[in-house]
Amino acid sequence: MRYTHTMNGAFEVYKSGTGNHVLRQQSDATSVGVGDAWNKGDPVTLIGDFRWTNYTASVDVLSERSAENQYAQIGIRQTGSNHRITNCCGYSLKVSEKGEWQLYRSNDNRTIAKTVEVAAGNLDTEEKLSEAGKPGNWFQLKLRSEGNVIKAFINNVLVATYEDENPITSGRVALGCSSSYTRFDNLAVTKIKGFAPYYTEYLDNMETYDLSEQKNTKLEYNDKWAITCADQGMFVYQRSMSYSKEAGAALTYTFHGTGLEILGKIRLSAIKGKTMRLATR
Repeated sequence: MRYTHTMNGAFEVYKSGTGNHVLRQQSDATSVGVGDAWNKGDPVTLIGDFRWTNYTASVDVLSERSAENQYAQIGIRQTGSNHRITNCCGYSLKVSEKGEWQLYRSNDNRTIAKTVEVAAGNLDTEEKLSEAGKPGNWFQLKLRSEGNVIKAFINNVLVATYEDENPITSGRVALGCSSSYTRFDNLAVTKIKGFAPYYTEYLDNMETYDLSEQKNTKLEYNDKWAITCADQGMFVYQRSMSYSKEAGAALTYTFHGTGLEILGKIRLSAIKGKTMRLATR
């Protein structure tokens, strides 16, 4: 499969015995062992665009043989900040060989656990799902994002509906699994009628004009801002940040559309033993 971004593991196009080409995770702990890496974690590969908002993502999965702690997982609205699929995806659905499933939501608050389990269940309680996740059986994972409503399906059976009061609104699709031979096929990402499928424009804070010959103005900051890409860590989007230096900092953006979102960093400053929260409005 072209245009995937692998963060862990080894995902390759593989020709199966039937002649069908699938995406296979080739890092198998039982056969070849798994080496050490600075970004420890299970195999994850990413597909798509940060601008994707409301869509359905589905994929067929097969585990080739039994393995310890084996699972497969699909994620949506992936925006980064971590190499583990449950942390870097807004929402993800996991099915294990043991017959358990979980729906996760990434947690924005890094002072507590980075992932919240919002729903869970056992496949054995559903007649149509009892064989899902077991080695040698193809099964389908699907997540549907409709604004703040997330729906999780296994083999087209709705297993969970989650309404997020403060939703993560956009991001890529992620595929993940344990370090075992796992096949993925028939990946489909489809629009949802009545919902905007993607942002028409996705700007970094340093994109003050576009890349056309005319260099059309995009973001207009007044002189009360500090805009920098120096000394920004890997968890800062595009390694750049804009800080307001004083009261009266203003940003102007002119666009055609139905709405916009601003993603930013909340700065916490200790003043005389108290904490003050600074935020734009």
